[in-house]
Amino acid sequence: MIFDMLGLLTGITKEDAAINKIMEILTMLFAPQSLIYLSIRDKKNQAIRTDPPSLSVSDDRVERLRTFPDGSSWVNSENGFSLAIRHAGQTLGVVALDDLLFPEHKHRYLNLALAIAPVLALSISNVRNLEEKEQLILELQDALAKVKTLSGLLPICASCKKIRDDQGYWNRIESYIGKHADVEFSHGICPECARKLYPEIFEKKGAEESAIRSEE
Repeated sequence: MIFDMLGLLTGITKEDAAINKIMEILTMLFAPQSLIYLSIRDKKNQAIRTDPPSLSVSDDRVERLRTFPDGSSWVNSENGFSLAIRHAGQTLGVVALDDLLFPEHKHRYLNLALAIAPVLALSISNVRNLEEKEQLILELQDALAKVKTLSGLLPICASCKKIRDDQGYWNRIESYIGKHADVEFSHGICPECARKLYPEIFEKKGAEESAIRSEE
C-alpha cells in the first residue's frame, strides 16, 4: 500500500499538487492531529501548508522549521516529529507532525518517515525541474516570436521610408516597428538635417565662432 501511494507522486507535474499529495500520504500513514509543511527554496520560505487549514503557526516556529537541520527530531510534545525533505544537499521542505493518533508507535513511524523521505524529496525536485524547464521554454518561445515579427524582407519606400504591411498599407517606419517589436521611439534632429532645415541658425553660430577666434 505504501508503494502504491508513493507511486502516485510520479505522475504529478506541479509542486502545489505534489505537496498536497505528500501531506495526504503522511496523514494516511501516521494520522497526526496537526501537520505542517513548509516549502523552502534557496533557504527561503516559499509557502506553508497546514492540516487542518485553520491551524495557527507562529513566526518563531516557521523560522525553526526553515533552519531545521538534515534529519529529524521529536516535537516539543514528543508525540510527533519534524522531518527535513532534502535532495542533492538542499532542503526542499520541512514537515512537522504532532499529536499522533498512536504515539506509542512513534519510533516505528519515524523510521518509516525517514525511509520514504528521499522519495518525497525526489518528487519535489522533479516537479521543480520540470516547472523551470517549462518556464524556460515559454521564455524561448516568446523571444522567438519577437524575432519572427521583424524577420524576412520589409518593403520600404525609397523616398519617404514608409513600410508596406501584409495588408498592403504603407506605415511610417516608427509606427510599423512599434507594432511589431517592444520598442518606443523618441524624436530628435541629427546635425546634418538641422543644417538643412535651419541654415540661418548654423550660419549665425558659425559667424559668432569665427568672431571669437579672431578676437583671440
